[in-house]
Amino acid sequence: MLQRLRIAQKFILMGAIFALPLLYVTFQMVASMRELGSAFAQKELQGLAYQKPVVKLIHALQIHRGVAATVLEGETGLESQLKTAADQVGTAITEIDAVDESYGAKLGVVGSWKPLRGRTDTLLKTWRESGRGMFDLHTGLITDLIALIATIGDRSNLSFDPHQASYYLADATRIAIPQLMEEMGLVRDRALTIAAQGGLVREEEIKSFSRNYAMVLYYNDRLKSDYEKAYAEAAAYKPRLEGKRQAVTDAADSFLGSLEREFLNVKTAKISPTDWWDLSTRATDAALELYDTTAPVLTELLQARLDRLSSQLYWTIGLLLLGFMAVALSGYAIVRDIDDSLGGVLQAAQKLAIGDLSVSLAAETRRDEVGTLATAFARMVRALRNVADAADRISRGDLAVEVKPLSPQDVMGSALARMTTNLQDQMRSLTDGIDHLTTANERIQKVVEDVASGASQAASAVNAASITVQEVRQTAEAAQARAAEVTESGARAVSISAGGEKAVQDAVDGMERVRDQLRLIAKKVSHLGEQSRAVAQITATVSDLADQSDLLSVNAGIEAVRAGIHGKGFAVVAQEVKNLSDRSKRATTQIANIIADIQKASSDVIQASEHGTRTAEAGIQQAIDSSSAMRSLAKSLGETAASVAGITSSSERQLVDVDQIAEAMERIRAASDANQESVNGIEESVLELVQVNMNLKDMVKRYKLAV
Repeated sequence: MLQRLRIAQKFILMGAIFALPLLYVTFQMVASMRELGSAFAQKELQGLAYQKPVVKLIHALQIHRGVAATVLEGETGLESQLKTAADQVGTAITEIDAVDESYGAKLGVVGSWKPLRGRTDTLLKTWRESGRGMFDLHTGLITDLIALIATIGDRSNLSFDPHQASYYLADATRIAIPQLMEEMGLVRDRALTIAAQGGLVREEEIKSFSRNYAMVLYYNDRLKSDYEKAYAEAAAYKPRLEGKRQAVTDAADSFLGSLEREFLNVKTAKISPTDWWDLSTRATDAALELYDTTAPVLTELLQARLDRLSSQLYWTIGLLLLGFMAVALSGYAIVRDIDDSLGGVLQAAQKLAIGDLSVSLAAETRRDEVGTLATAFARMVRALRNVADAADRISRGDLAVEVKPLSPQDVMGSALARMTTNLQDQMRSLTDGIDHLTTANERIQKVVEDVASGASQAASAVNAASITVQEVRQTAEAAQARAAEVTESGARAVSISAGGEKAVQDAVDGMERVRDQLRLIAKKVSHLGEQSRAVAQITATVSDLADQSDLLSVNAGIEAVRAGIHGKGFAVVAQEVKNLSDRSKRATTQIANIIADIQKASSDVIQASEHGTRTAEAGIQQAIDSSSAMRSLAKSLGETAASVAGITSSSERQLVDVDQIAEAMERIRAASDANQESVNGIEESVLELVQVNMNLKDMVKRYKLAV
């Protein structure tokens, strides 16, 4: 299925495969983070909501403790405050019951509040009965309530808030403000008891005041540090909080100054319980007001975080969608860009696949991998055009083309370069062979012309010798006839002897000429045999050249197969060279056969000439003997009869010899005629070989070699 999709569709499919699960997982992760962050902030809000009435209860119990201690000492001026404090304690208990019912189980503090509530109820009912132990009961309950606030802070994540502003404001509300209120409340209530008792300050009370004094300073400084650190991140809340915080500091400083002035450096306090109550209560009330101002700010911070988490979820989802759309659009643009660039390359590749090298690619300005691919493809097209151009020039016979491989890994360029070099070397070798063949043909043609001329001369000489032999035979017959007549008439002996002497002399001359002609024939025929052997050597050279041409055609055919479709021109050249090689082989075979016939005929002619020469020399000797006899006849007519008998016998033998000479001359003439025919055949073969050489030279001239 993937093979049927285009690149753009594959990218879209891949993007969908990766993007949709990623979008889902991211959404789930963001939602989980929001849920986790929301739960974290919600728990902090629950803890803060639970903490508020507890702080109010602590403040109310502090008032109730101080007023109750004064009333027990007989001071009646604060009765109204006692009732108000009891009402505030009741209201705080009701509020705590409500938040405990709502959030106690979620925060895990249900078991912590129930005992404290019972103790509070009991304390409100039995405080008069407790006497002086009432103070410790209040203090222990307040201490446990402060511990409950710490537990609520831990269970509601207020102790672990990751944001600086909310963390330090939470630290102020759950530790610094309650502890500061309690330390100042303890000092107020103890000092109030001393003032109600008559102002006597004991040593242990001064030590207790000193410890409280230091704790007030510590928590006041901690409160100041918490707010300053909170302002560093949430400076916008400083105008709302700093006034109240400064009021706490001022009230605490005033409270400590009054404590130092009225109780730490005197033996007897001079201040009245009512004045001390008003002075010290302003400090605790200022701390409670700071708490009441800070708690809503902290609530706003936590609620704002919840709102931000919700908006962040929506923003995250929106940004994810926008990012997905941006990625999709950019991916589509990238794919279109790549597809457009690859489209031209693909069309060019399709044309190249059918052998069309007329493709043209625009100059590529891209610098990415697609641009590199297009540039490389353009280089490949140029390289193929160069190879095709070189192959076309080679197919037209232009071997002067220079093919340079693009790199050591260029197999086609290297093969074409090697083929061109091999063809150039082979064509040079063929040209040199043709030149040698031309020279050999000229030599063969000249030799054949000489042989033909010698054969013609030999034939003429043989004809002349035959005529002379006929004349000798006629002369011998006439001598025989004359010898017969001598026997009939001695008177005519002188005349016949004179004529016989002349005839014998003519026969001697003719026989000498026959002998000379026969020797000349033998010499010519021997020269013809040597020329035939030279022709045989040249024929062997031509045969070797034909074998080399055949090998050249095989190599050219192999290179043409390697070159593929571009080597068809070489295949034609290889076939032409092979045909030329076959014709050369047939011509050399025919020439070899003709030369063998010439050599055989020459051998027969030489043997016949030698035999004829011996016969002619015998006839000459006989003719000389006949001349001597004729001269003897002239000297002595008395010996005519015997001489005539000798002449008759000699003439008969001479006639027989002349017949033999005539027969030998006929054989010589027949051999000469055969020799002439062989020479004519050689001449025709040489002319055919010359024509083949000319055709081969014309074929080679079609190829242009590098200088």
